[in-house]
Amino acid sequence: LSAIFHTFPLVYQGLKYVGFAYILYMAFGIIRSSGIKGSLSLAKPFGFFKATGAQWLNPKAWIVVPSFVAGYVPVGAGIATISLSYLIFIVVTLPGAMAWAAFGQVLGSLFKNEKQRKIFNYLMAILLVASMVPVVLMH
Repeated sequence: LSAIFHTFPLVYQGLKYVGFAYILYMAFGIIRSSGIKGSLSLAKPFGFFKATGAQWLNPKAWIVVPSFVAGYVPVGAGIATISLSYLIFIVVTLPGAMAWAAFGQVLGSLFKNEKQRKIFNYLMAILLVASMVPVVLMH
């Protein structure tokens, strides 16, 4: 990616905006979500290893890594910087993803009515969009 970004700097900038557009799309999906509590009980949950392996099929995962590179790894960075960046990325994101899943279970049981779920969905959508603002503002 570094060679592509160095050769074609507009790709680097474009990737940030494509990633931001996708985040906006996800935020609108969160807002439109009904959040019906019983809807998850229909699906058989994945185990840890199946869920981890399925990330190769997850379009969000395919957006997160290039967005991370475009936003936080300098163009022309050497292999040591790239490797350290990915290590930091994994160390920071894995516990957060695990905590997010655990808290999701707890929060799902706390919201007893549709109004509470809608307020929560709006708040989460706003925070999701806000999390991308630093990436879009970086040059």
